[in-house]
Amino acid sequence: MNKLKTFIYIFATFSILVVGLWFFEYAKNTSNDIEIYRTTTTTTKIKKTLKHEIYTTPVSYILGDERSILIDLTNMNLFLIKKGDIIKTIKVLHKGPSNLWFQSPTNYFNVGVKYKLLRSGIVDVYMPYSVQIHQDFFVHGIPYLPSGERVTSRYSGGCLRVSDEDAKEIYDFAQIWDKIIVYEKSIDNDILKPGFYNPIDSNRYWIRQDFNSPLKINGQYLQHAAVDMSTKEPENVKAIYDGKVEDIIVMGSKDYGFGNTVILKHTIDKKVVYSLYAHLESISLDLKTGQDIKGGDVLGTTGASGYGCQNYWRLGKDGCDQGDSLDRHLHLEIKTKPILTNPEGENDCIQKNGDLGPCFGYVPKDPLKYGYINPIKFITLNNE
Repeated sequence: MNKLKTFIYIFATFSILVVGLWFFEYAKNTSNDIEIYRTTTTTTKIKKTLKHEIYTTPVSYILGDERSILIDLTNMNLFLIKKGDIIKTIKVLHKGPSNLWFQSPTNYFNVGVKYKLLRSGIVDVYMPYSVQIHQDFFVHGIPYLPSGERVTSRYSGGCLRVSDEDAKEIYDFAQIWDKIIVYEKSIDNDILKPGFYNPIDSNRYWIRQDFNSPLKINGQYLQHAAVDMSTKEPENVKAIYDGKVEDIIVMGSKDYGFGNTVILKHTIDKKVVYSLYAHLESISLDLKTGQDIKGGDVLGTTGASGYGCQNYWRLGKDGCDQGDSLDRHLHLEIKTKPILTNPEGENDCIQKNGDLGPCFGYVPKDPLKYGYINPIKFITLNNE
């Protein structure tokens, strides 16, 4: 066991060095001159829009807090919120690339440490007015080299970059443990591929965690193998395409935390793939294994089901405190086999006992290597 842990530590350290060198070279080769400017805007119209479109943002979760920060990565807006009022809207200049593992993370977080000047642990640059979002990911001003020269590359290793003036305003506003939520908007029906359906009605959910989004679990960076779509209330969950019910898993000791789950089989262009819909509050009563399904048919409703933690996941530090709100969302996977674990690859995930075993919903490397497919790319015309 000790040898295994030592190996994992050495491997992780080596990987960080390799990634750091690669990232530095990549950033140099993708540099583009940018104008460094301040982009704070007025907020009256945006405030009304946010409160009106309650289902497309998690704003209801933070309206009663003294202070909170809401970040919309679709429109690249950061909102400073105080007692339910949006007091400032700030433009996010750059974020991490969505097609790589160090994309900017989306999820519920709490403000961590703050630094007036933070030196990057990967690339030799200094980042002014850095506020921690999660682990190694910060929102900060325009980085500069030890020589004092500003970084002109648009490339980001996952941090969110704003102007220096805006970074200072965020730094002064944020307090340790304030809620900070990073999200993306729902999928627009106009960009769906022919024959495909939104798993939840558009504008009735928001993307809490994207495919390949990084999260540190048990000291190990893992990448999300699905898309999590959050809803304020129970919403109908629909089949994304014509298919057949391959499996129905009812919440219990063998659901591995996925709760009520439906798996569909699809044959598209002579290739077989499977869609998995997890954490359902309820499964449609007439749904049976082997049943033919049409795209758009209702499979169940969004929920927070999952064995353990009183059988319902909650929003909070450990997801188990019954005093916290339900973590209502759809966990949508597209994969090559109809199973709950990773369909391909090895037993690469560290288990609670420290041993290596199968992965559930997260993997330590690119999910594509483990038999997962990006759900958004799968159902939309988006080729980014």
